[in-house]
Amino acid sequence: MTKKKLGLIIGIVVAVLLAVYFGFALFFSSHFYFGSTVNGVNSSGKTVDDVKRALSKATDDYSLTLEEADDQEEKISSKDAGLTISFKGGEVDELLDKQSPFKWISGIASKKKYTSKNIAEIDDGVLDDTLQSLDCVKNSDSGTQTADATYEFSDGKFQIKDEVYGTNIDMDAFTKNVKTALTNFKPTLSLSDSKSYVQPAVTKDDKDLNNTVDELNKRVGMKITYTGVNETVPPDVLAGFLTTDDAGNVTADTGKISEYVDTLVKKYTTAGHSKTLHTSYGKDVTISNGDYGWKIDKDKEIAELASDVEKGEDVSREINWKTTAASHTGNDYGNSYVEVNITAQHLFLYVNGAKVLDTDVVTGNPNKGNSTPTGAYGITYCEKDATLKGENYTSKVKYWMPFCGNVGMHDAPWRSQFGSDIYMRSGSHGCVNLPPSIAPKIFAQVKTNFPVLVYTLPGTGKSINTDAANAVVAKINAIGNVSLESESLITDARTSYDALDSASKTAVTNYETLTNAESALAALKAAGAAATPAPADGTTTTDGTVADPNAAATDASAVQ
Repeated sequence: MTKKKLGLIIGIVVAVLLAVYFGFALFFSSHFYFGSTVNGVNSSGKTVDDVKRALSKATDDYSLTLEEADDQEEKISSKDAGLTISFKGGEVDELLDKQSPFKWISGIASKKKYTSKNIAEIDDGVLDDTLQSLDCVKNSDSGTQTADATYEFSDGKFQIKDEVYGTNIDMDAFTKNVKTALTNFKPTLSLSDSKSYVQPAVTKDDKDLNNTVDELNKRVGMKITYTGVNETVPPDVLAGFLTTDDAGNVTADTGKISEYVDTLVKKYTTAGHSKTLHTSYGKDVTISNGDYGWKIDKDKEIAELASDVEKGEDVSREINWKTTAASHTGNDYGNSYVEVNITAQHLFLYVNGAKVLDTDVVTGNPNKGNSTPTGAYGITYCEKDATLKGENYTSKVKYWMPFCGNVGMHDAPWRSQFGSDIYMRSGSHGCVNLPPSIAPKIFAQVKTNFPVLVYTLPGTGKSINTDAANAVVAKINAIGNVSLESESLITDARTSYDALDSASKTAVTNYETLTNAESALAALKAAGAAATPAPADGTTTTDGTVADPNAAATDASAVQ
């Protein structure tokens, strides 16, 4: 082929191509590119008028299918949406004007999708009414609710709990997505893909959430052990103490801690609870009153436990006690205590399980409303040389051991006798009166919070042998005026009196006459006088040395 001929062919091809190019350029000056759409409606190769007719027809026939969860579908027609088309502003013409005829090759390749917000108009009121009538909206609150990813304690550790994608509608997002789909004549709208449902704000991959879980697992590995009761907070309970603030910082849940401390209170509190005592008389008694025992200071324990949790370090300590006792096992009062039997008017002191001493006592006078309170108590404090004050009395004592308010144990030097039923006639104002020789021995053994167990036990009171007591009274009265010859009568009366039990001795109403006679006899012997007899009432003696016996008498109503 000659060069001339080849050039001719090339020229013809170029001419044809140019003709085609300019022909399409001319065509696309009034027609939309092939493969183009206007608001979702096919505008490929169409004129402005063609597109307007297509948009109008599409509007009349159009409906949007909503693809919902659980494979449910609902439709919104153009009428239901208040969807209309407006061409008043020349919107379609403007879209075509944006199209460059001479760039039709690249335009065809890119498949232009034109959108004009001014073409399709939606009546917001109509659309809102339609949306509110949809099942997906009406059932939004009753279906699965969206939830953020969080954490939970499972299998001994904290773990991420995945977020939940629910079916509760996000009305703002849903409305926006529906409008976009309608104005673009989209055939379908997936509520899940378009995120029309409420979306979780925190997902399982959230960095802060994962850091929080790591920190929680460090805390749950700590050990909190209570000495004394030998109890360790269980891991699952400890996990319940842990929570986070708005910033994700680990902190203590005082509400959960309070619930746990309540279980400790229920488990270990003994103060105010009934106690059983195996008495020195071989019988068991139940002691229901009194405040002796273990009692937790709940507020302090909650505060310290919360502090322990927030520190995140192992700790071993005592519970915060408001009151304490001797033992956590068996009887909380242990095996060292004071036992007071009001019925028997007798006291026992036990130390480490062994009886150290026992003694008759005088307790409060029940006939004057001064009964010594029964119950389990702890000695409040121990004081020497105390002055006891009450209504109409003041008494000095050497050994004072209060255990129930102003009621306590103390020496009573004004008393010459203890035990039996003295307390029924001239008992104390409530205190336990001790013989002066016994009080210091008890004082040396007890201390603050030493248990004092006070009870009554029918059948253990000492009975009075009235006949024997009356016989002694007669022997004392038979002494008469004291002389050296009265010695045998006085000795017989003394021997008979000493043979009585302590209860019966209290029925000897003229005991002071006996002691006065003994004093008078001793005075006669000392003076060597045998001529002038001295009367047993002590008013006169051979040398005038015997005083009025009433001068040494104790006013029993004033004892404490």
